[in-house]
Amino acid sequence: MKLGSLRRLVPAWRRVRDDDSGATLLEFGMLAPVIFMATIGLFEATMMVSVKTLLDAGTREASRFGITGEVVSGETRETTIKGIIANHTSALVLGSALNVTMKSYETFQQLTTDPDSGVPGAGSANDVVVYTVTYQQPLMTPYLETILGVEKIPQSARVIVQNEPFEVE
Repeated sequence: MKLGSLRRLVPAWRRVRDDDSGATLLEFGMLAPVIFMATIGLFEATMMVSVKTLLDAGTREASRFGITGEVVSGETRETTIKGIIANHTSALVLGSALNVTMKSYETFQQLTTDPDSGVPGAGSANDVVVYTVTYQQPLMTPYLETILGVEKIPQSARVIVQNEPFEVE
């Protein structure tokens, strides 16, 4: 009796073994999580690169204004410089979360030999100024927070320029 039962199962097993309907659904079920994770990772990476680009551009534009020594009526140079950075990064960055520092040195040699000796501010004529902008970028999805173990990615931009020989009024 056992042998007869097995003989009846063999044709059924062959039909199941040769049937490929549903294979696509099974393959999609196996690959979908990988595809979704890669897509989310791509969006996060794109956002990080975009924020870095905005920080670089904002810092560059602010330093270009700073080297001229120009003062906007009713504002300090430092306030205007911080505003320029905030305006250039406002598409993806919260201005209140930006940390902008400016440190001036008399010469490039002073900067390289004693970087702690700089004076806070945009400096005066012919000074070397280091503009540094830092930002803690929040992640868009909790997915990467779990993988990386952090909630925010530190981003920064730095520009070093020498001020023009402007006249201080």
